[in-house]
Amino acid sequence: LALRIVRDQTAAEDVTIEVYLQLHQQAARYNPARGTPAAWLLTLTRSRAIDRLRRETVHSQCESLPEPMPFVSPLPDPEAQSVMAERRVMVRKALAALTKEQRQVIEIAYYTGLSHSQIAAQLGQPLGTVKTRIRIGLNALRAQLGPLLGDALETQPETA
Repeated sequence: LALRIVRDQTAAEDVTIEVYLQLHQQAARYNPARGTPAAWLLTLTRSRAIDRLRRETVHSQCESLPEPMPFVSPLPDPEAQSVMAERRVMVRKALAALTKEQRQVIEIAYYTGLSHSQIAAQLGQPLGTVKTRIRIGLNALRAQLGPLLGDALETQPETA
């Protein structure tokens, strides 16, 4: 019966040994009113064989699972946070160095995504004035933030 359930000679032998060990340890628990000794033996064998199959199934599933991915924090490391904080301070200082009008048109363009024409209409200013303020403001920012960003600014085209 064990061989028929587990379909492996070695595993069936192990199940049989487990069953005989259990019989020896629990012989006093046999109740003749519940069935014959052979029926009790077969019931124990069936239970141990099914338990063995379940253990092997779980074991093989655990072996076939991929290696767990290492945990990577979504937060930047302390050094990166420090660099970002330093950059924020420098960008704020560079923006503060612009004239009020330059800062206003750059902030509108950046935060709202409006075109130059739309900004001019919103502020009631000539289109040329808005374009000039944006260009001069961006050039001033580029000059102040150039050391911070290094070559990254040199590779980007100038906005008109």
